[in-house]
Amino acid sequence: MSLSKGLNGSEIHRLKEFTHYDRERFERFYKLCKPLIRNLSRNVDTKRFNVSPDIIQSYFWDKFLHVYNKYQDMYEDERLKATLLSSLQVFKKKLLRNAYTKQAEFNQELTSFEVLYDNNKEALDNINIEEVECRNEKSEKLHQFMKNHLTPDEYLLFRTELDPPPFLETRIRESRGKLSVFHIIEFFELPKNKKSYDIITEMRKHINGAIELAKEEFK
Repeated sequence: MSLSKGLNGSEIHRLKEFTHYDRERFERFYKLCKPLIRNLSRNVDTKRFNVSPDIIQSYFWDKFLHVYNKYQDMYEDERLKATLLSSLQVFKKKLLRNAYTKQAEFNQELTSFEVLYDNNKEALDNINIEEVECRNEKSEKLHQFMKNHLTPDEYLLFRTELDPPPFLETRIRESRGKLSVFHIIEFFELPKNKKSYDIITEMRKHINGAIELAKEEFK
């Protein structure tokens, strides 16, 4: 079971011209998917892409248009509905994976710098650049170590727990600082069964083991 697979942002490059479509049918599916897209986009950390929430939503609409156009003549309503809903949920997981690429890290750092600069320009004069560079170097070494000792899904889970998106931050507050296996299952939209629970639990154990190794490595 994979938490997600890679993707770089929007799929607008895959869109093809609509040569025909049933307007009434299209609008019916548009209304059906609108609340799902709104909900899915809320779980994507916009800071990691350095874009606004409406841009993230547009990524999902690009996906919707691509899938609808591709299958509108091939599938009856029920199958088209299932395909659209499934495709949007898978796309969310791809965006989550992409949220932890090097480009996303750069976007987040750029956003943080912009906020700092706008809110307190004078404070920048007191920043010790050497300390910042040293901290960044240590962070890069740690993350490379974790990548070398974890599977891609385990590393994604490690990063997600280390820097929780809004959805998980809300769950953590509600549970007084604790992030449960069930929260993770819900976030990644995995089947709510014992198999998922066991897999996430085992992944967490492996991550904790890698963290202990890292502590020894970087003493």
